[in-house]
Amino acid sequence: MKKHIIVLLMLITLLIFGIGCAQKIQQTLSDDCSKIEPNTNIQIKYTRSGSMFEADYTLRIDDSGIIIEETYPSLEEGGPEGQTKVGKISRKELEELAKFIINKNFFSLEDNYICDPLECGTDRQYTSITVTIGCQTKSITLYTEAERPKEIGEIINKILSYNGQLSCTLSAPKYR
Repeated sequence: MKKHIIVLLMLITLLIFGIGCAQKIQQTLSDDCSKIEPNTNIQIKYTRSGSMFEADYTLRIDDSGIIIEETYPSLEEGGPEGQTKVGKISRKELEELAKFIINKNFFSLEDNYICDPLECGTDRQYTSITVTIGCQTKSITLYTEAERPKEIGEIINKILSYNGQLSCTLSAPKYR
């Protein structure tokens, strides 16, 4: 009987220790997601929908710092032509952008900022931002007229500030 109690106490101790270790490992993994190290995966995509009179626009920054800007043709005859531009930023600039986005609490913002169709109209333009930093990915969609935190505007402005690094025009995208 005494041996059974000792074995039972050992099993309970191992179980408690195992649960504690699992929680510690999970906490460590979640903490590491926001750390930016030299090999941390960083990808950013900004999209703005066009309208009948304005072209769609996408700016992507991949993990190697390659920036691709695509403007799709307007549906209006004589409207803006579509084009693709390419550029590159350094790893340091990419990491600074990622830190800026983290410091603006991007990953804790709401996923959607919408407005009432009666207030915004039915042909609403939207903006979408998708950010991957390490093991975290988040997308935010907002309508042009919708109220939103100032941090989103600051993040958009920071992302778009890199379009000045574009140096090469490739071709005009085809109609979708």
